[in-house]
Amino acid sequence: MNKLTIFGVVITVMVIVAYAGFVLLGAWIDGRRQAVRERGEHPVTTSAGNVEARETHERNDG
Repeated sequence: MNKLTIFGVVITVMVIVAYAGFVLLGAWIDGRRQAVRERGEHPVTTSAGNVEARETHERNDG
């Protein structure tokens, strides 16, 4: 194998790993939001990445 082929394989593997990480992060956040929905509340993701109920979030802001 020449250097260009090896480089292409390495880049492809890196892209696949990054995409998988992105998908897993999204599924993890969605699971946290679903837990809030199951309590009968409306989920809000804060700028820090925390998932809170909108009702609790509004109470803390105001």
